[in-house]
Amino acid sequence: MSASGPQTNGQDLAETRLLAHLRTLTEFARALCRPASFDEGIALIGGFLPRLFAADSGALLLADGEHKPLRRVFEWGPTPPAPGETLPFSRSSLPQHDRPVIDGNAVFIPLLAAGHRLGAIHLSSRDGAMPKSLLDCELTDATVAQIALAVANLQWREELREQSIRDPLSQLYNRRYLEASTGREVARAERARTRRRRTGLAVLMLDVDDFKRFNDEHGHEAGDLVIAAIGGLLRRMTRASDIASRYGGEEFVVVLPDVTLERAMARAEEIRVAVGELKLEQQGEPLPQITASIGVAIFPRHGDSVESLIRAADLAMYAAKRAGRNQVCCAQSPAAAKG
Repeated sequence: MSASGPQTNGQDLAETRLLAHLRTLTEFARALCRPASFDEGIALIGGFLPRLFAADSGALLLADGEHKPLRRVFEWGPTPPAPGETLPFSRSSLPQHDRPVIDGNAVFIPLLAAGHRLGAIHLSSRDGAMPKSLLDCELTDATVAQIALAVANLQWREELREQSIRDPLSQLYNRRYLEASTGREVARAERARTRRRRTGLAVLMLDVDDFKRFNDEHGHEAGDLVIAAIGGLLRRMTRASDIASRYGGEEFVVVLPDVTLERAMARAEEIRVAVGELKLEQQGEPLPQITASIGVAIFPRHGDSVESLIRAADLAMYAAKRAGRNQVCCAQSPAAAKG
């Protein structure tokens, strides 16, 4: 009896830990039905990692592509490990390993799903070496597989969401997303107005000058090059808080939160100049210079709704066309426009 007592107690403890781990995995799977966004899902996964792995510190690292640098999206513990900090791998790139690799007090566990390398879990312990059982453990494999599947599903859902809100040619937001998000920004600007803030919400309407003639003379493929180039330009020249979208055809709308009218006009002028400096080629042959006319409207001076702001910016853009094209024009106040 004395010989079997400690062994029985050890088995009971192992079984208790196994059951607790399986319950946590079940809770994890159920919780993944709730997140509404990619960031919420990643935060949820990260919150479960300390419960699923016995480590003092750790980090969840994701790769934006097969050969892109790792990006830390979640960490825990007093001294979370840096990518490749104690492991014999490149500091910033995703190592080409399929199995967990232990190096002293740290372990690198690759996340793989359907043959794709999604990232890794990096764990470290302050009190000694990581247990080698992590290398060959069915429970570890099952846990990591479930985490990898969860990450893959989140990325897939995010890709579908991006496809639904982006214009494929310009890679800017589409009109549906523009109108929905601008509505939220107008509501936010209205709340800011009650606090007497001096900045507002500006809308820029950009139209490529003589685009029909350009298409007729150089073909629709050249026209597509123009749309794609302006899309890239607007992505480079806008802030994370701005909303750059393709409104339709050769028209683009840029929404600028928290700006003065003067700053919005200056931003529009910077964009106009940059469009004129684009150098495009088709099959190695240079294409003619393109220019753009831009109208600017700001909340609440020129409109107090999405529709009225876009309409005011559109009218200002046509005023720029009538004035000779390739220029920026500010909208009139509703009272002045009626007069």
